[in-house]
Amino acid sequence: MKISIKSKFVIATLMASSLVILTGCGGSTGGAAATVAMPNGIYVANGAAKNVKFTPNISNSSELLFQPNSPSQVTGVTVFQDKLYFSLDVNEICCANANNSQVTKFSGGPSTEFGTVYSMAVDKIGRIYVADPEHQRIVRINDISGPGYLAMNLAPFSSGINDAGRSIALDSQGRIYVLCRVTKKVLRFDSMDDVSPESFSADDPGKMNPNMDGFADPFDICIDAQDHIFVTDRLKNRICRFDNMSGLNWKTFGTSGASGHGKFSNLTDISVDSLGQIYAVDTTQGHIVRIKDMNGTDWTTFGSYGNGVGQYTAMNDILVR
Repeated sequence: MKISIKSKFVIATLMASSLVILTGCGGSTGGAAATVAMPNGIYVANGAAKNVKFTPNISNSSELLFQPNSPSQVTGVTVFQDKLYFSLDVNEICCANANNSQVTKFSGGPSTEFGTVYSMAVDKIGRIYVADPEHQRIVRINDISGPGYLAMNLAPFSSGINDAGRSIALDSQGRIYVLCRVTKKVLRFDSMDDVSPESFSADDPGKMNPNMDGFADPFDICIDAQDHIFVTDRLKNRICRFDNMSGLNWKTFGTSGASGHGKFSNLTDISVDSLGQIYAVDTTQGHIVRIKDMNGTDWTTFGSYGNGVGQYTAMNDILVR
C-alpha cells in the first residue's frame, strides 16, 4: 500500500484578463482557506491541461484552477465537504483539503496498486469508492490514507479487463452502480458484500420497451437526487435516462452533430445538479452543455477547446453540486 504526501499544489483564480496565484509551492496558506473552500458549482477534470477547473455556474467568467504539480493527466474528480478528490493517470487518487494546499495521495491496496482510475464516489459518511477496471474491482477506503481497505471483485460479472468500472455512482441509499462498457450494461450492488447484483441492459428482451434500442458505448453514469439513472451513450451521442433498474420510463436525448440544439460530437461525461439540471461534456467541442430536462429545454453551452479561461482540453470527468 503506497501513501504519500507530496508538495503543495497551485490554487489560482482565473479571470478573463488576469491570473492571480492564491497559494502555491512553498507559499503561505494564510487566508487561502476561505477563498478555496469547496463551494457549489462545476468541477471538471481537465485532462490534457493536467488540472481541475471550477466555475460557480455555467455563465461565469471566473474560475478556480487546482493545479496538482504533476506531469500526469487528471482523470476523475469528486468533492466531499471541504475536500477535493481527483485521480491521476499514474494510478493514484489524491485529496486536497480546503484548509491547506497539501495533496495526499493513495495508490492502491496491500498487493496490487490501482490501474488507471477514471471514476470515484464518496458516500454520506465520507468513505471513498474507487473504480479500478484494469483489475476488475471496486475499492472502498475510509479516507485518503487508506484505512478500512475493502475490495469487491467484479470479475464474475464482467467480460474481462476494462469492462466493468469505467464509471461508478452511488444513490441515496448507498447502493453502488457500476457501468460495463464492453458488455453494455449497468450493475447495481446493494453493498460491498453483494454477490448477486441486479443487472440492466437496454438490449435485454425481458426489460425491453418499444423505445429501448440498446447502448452502443455506455461511457459514464450518474444518479440524481430521486435515484433516477443517467448514462451517456458515447457512440450514439445521446443521454439515456431511466427511473430504475427495470428501465422504467426510458428516455433519450441527443444525436450526432457538430453544432446546434441537441447535437454532440463526442458526448462523454455527465452530472446532474440538485435542481435536476443535466450537465453533459462534449470533449471534442471542449464545452459543457446544460439542459433543464430530457427534452433539452433551455439548451445552454459553456466553454470551448483550449487552455484559457472557460476553455477545456480533453475533459475526463465532471461533477456539479
